[in-house]
Amino acid sequence: MELEKVIRDWFFDLYFDALTAIYFASMNDFNSFFASENYKQKVHPDESKLLH
Repeated sequence: MELEKVIRDWFFDLYFDALTAIYFASMNDFNSFFASENYKQKVHPDESKLLH
């Protein structure tokens, strides 16, 4: 899998302590995920602490 190669090649050199890969079957699924109340209330508030 290409993502596994990227992780092996880059992950440790970039000093990340976590990585998440999210796959969606369609753009509708993608849009639904980011529009969901669960995402807005639980995930989005932490993004400013997790994404740099």
